[in-house]
Amino acid sequence: MEKQKRWQFAIILIVFLLTLYNILPTIIYYSKPLKSPITEKRAEDIAKDVADRVNQLEPQAKEWIGSFCT
Repeated sequence: MEKQKRWQFAIILIVFLLTLYNILPTIIYYSKPLKSPITEKRAEDIAKDVADRVNQLEPQAKEWIGSFCT
């Protein structure tokens, strides 16, 4: 194998640092705690909303699966 050149190491390091620079704000944002805890009522409302959205997508999902079967 050829010896790795210095500029190749620099490119690898730059790509790594840019990736870290792009990911770091997301990690910091999601590591902060919520301003207020989610109550049981709020959790039930969120779960109901999610279930309603999933149920609304059911006919579209059946059509999509049917298009693959034909």
